[in-house]
Amino acid sequence: IDTTLFHPAETSAPAGSILFLGRFDVVKKVKEFAQALCVLAEANVVFHADIVGSPTYPDSTYPAEVRAVLKDLKTRGIVSFSAGVAHAEVPVAYRSHAIYVNVTPSGSFDKTIGEAMASGCVVVTANAAVREAIPEALFVQSEPTDIARGIAAALDLSASGREAVSRESRDWVEREHSLSLLVEKLK
Repeated sequence: IDTTLFHPAETSAPAGSILFLGRFDVVKKVKEFAQALCVLAEANVVFHADIVGSPTYPDSTYPAEVRAVLKDLKTRGIVSFSAGVAHAEVPVAYRSHAIYVNVTPSGSFDKTIGEAMASGCVVVTANAAVREAIPEALFVQSEPTDIARGIAAALDLSASGREAVSRESRDWVEREHSLSLLVEKLK
């Protein structure tokens, strides 16, 4: 992870801002994330979520299925959708959100998680590759009620709690996955 490119913003992102950024594909569990947002909204939890991504296959019906789940939340202005963005725009997306959610099942280290951590986001994830780097309350299973629980835990963090998690996560990325670390190993 290029930690000079992916770094925290100078000012904190809005506390209830949530980002889901990635391919709009079944494997990314976007529908489960959407269902989790519905659980939170039904419990009157205050948040705003941005879903950023495009499907691998343009004729996929999956994005329409997810949009249908979130129709009411979109109408209420709680959720917004954007097509995938160029890699150069990704750091700004991370820095403008307090929380990043990635519920792709474990199997490999998803680079977006490290980028989000380096950018100062509190990460809620189902990916065991980073389990040691986040508080246990933010580690979830890829099913809606547990995703909602993890997001609620992130939303419940105080400003100082978010700052501490953010700092510890970035430190972990710098120690374990930074570009400078890779350069040293290659030397």
